[in-house]
Amino acid sequence: MRYHNFDDPTVQLDLRADLDVARALRFYPVAAVRQASGDARLAMRFNGNLRAFRAQPAAAAVQSSGDLTLRGVSLRLRDFGQPFTGLSGNFILRRNDVAVSDFKGRIGRSDFQINGLFKNALGWLLLPRQQLLVEADVESRLLDFDQLLSAQLADAALQKSPPKGKKHGRQSEYEFHVAPNLALDVQASVSRVQFRRFRGRNLNGTIRLRDQVISSPTLSVAAAGGQASIRGSIDARQPDLLKVHTTMACSQLPLDSLFYVFEDFGQKFITARHLRGRLTASGESDLYFDRRLTPLTDRMEAEVRATVRNGELNNFEPLQKLSMIARREQLRHLRFAELTNNFYIQSRTVYMPEMEIRSNVRTASIIRVTGTHTFDQQMDYHLSIPVLPGLLHRASMGGSGTTGPNLLLAIQGDENDFKVSYDRARAQANRAAATPPSSGPRPTLGDLLNNPAAAPDPAALPAEARKPFELKKPPKKPAQPQPDEYFDF
Repeated sequence: MRYHNFDDPTVQLDLRADLDVARALRFYPVAAVRQASGDARLAMRFNGNLRAFRAQPAAAAVQSSGDLTLRGVSLRLRDFGQPFTGLSGNFILRRNDVAVSDFKGRIGRSDFQINGLFKNALGWLLLPRQQLLVEADVESRLLDFDQLLSAQLADAALQKSPPKGKKHGRQSEYEFHVAPNLALDVQASVSRVQFRRFRGRNLNGTIRLRDQVISSPTLSVAAAGGQASIRGSIDARQPDLLKVHTTMACSQLPLDSLFYVFEDFGQKFITARHLRGRLTASGESDLYFDRRLTPLTDRMEAEVRATVRNGELNNFEPLQKLSMIARREQLRHLRFAELTNNFYIQSRTVYMPEMEIRSNVRTASIIRVTGTHTFDQQMDYHLSIPVLPGLLHRASMGGSGTTGPNLLLAIQGDENDFKVSYDRARAQANRAAATPPSSGPRPTLGDLLNNPAAAPDPAALPAEARKPFELKKPPKKPAQPQPDEYFDF
């Protein structure tokens, strides 16, 4: 090693070493690393002006090359709970970049293998506030996000005195953080992914990270017995306000598996044990979370277009209260061939426009449903069941256009205390809508006999009454800046 001119230093370094990583860290401590072990072989050359390198690492006129090989290295970081074990691979330094070949290891139960290029790696390692760009192919047999996102107490004092109600040395919460100086352009291929009840297989796609915004033009995964594709972004520039925008599509997902994986979507009114069928759907959503991945439901907005085929609704308690129109045994297993509808979520409320269910129950073969369901589990559903649907079919074939008599019911309350009752308000609105407006005094019987022209023209009567209580798509709220937020033009 040669060090020339202390005021404007130029360094010439030629280093070759077989290292015990633990001893090397005792000689040259790294603040981010708490503990390390394993072996490394290093060969490195560096020749250049340090001041120029600090000013512009990527453009400085320095000569640097080297080779680093890791064998069985383990690391424990101060700000990350899971250990890195079994690290091995080869790193080749060319100027300021590092080519990575067959870098593999484990993070807790998860494993990885990386081949690619780490741009500006030397500047990122040696200087503050330098960005590292990773362009790589990443393969994994298992990614366990329960471990990777778990927020463990790394501070020694907290380990000695864990918070009340928590296990020693760890928390049960999750924490999501994106390093501000990291950029990614990664092609990922993962055999298995797990998070809570979610179990995914064959996750493939592109993942990009720029300025703490993670995006993907396409990700595909097999999960819950079906196939899903996703594109979207996670904006982590504000740690306590993570914005997740997604556009997704899925096909042939079993409904019971879907509800089980997503823990019945946080409600108990209709659960995985009630449902059967295959779901094909597409949708868009804007979701918000804090750094602990707690959803901020008041900001959530979504639109889902869904079709369920070969569906079943089993042992659903509200249907048992319709025993006046069908036997309980029939209502206990309601089957339908196909159901299609759009669902909207806004202001902590799920909006369901009117949809028609054609079931196997003869006396309730057509059920029309519309309503709302809030995140506080307050329900307001309205059902319309045509009476004598066989007669209704013959009337419609005759071209009269009439909708016939309907039994109107309302399901209202919360999931633990609800009632099924006659929908008087809707019945009154139907009658009011069907009554033609009066254009003057009604003609008497004598007037009609003396002057037949005084009779009202049937063609002038309205052909079909307007649908009352028709639920429409809620208007999308215009974006408004929140405290500590800003618009990025």
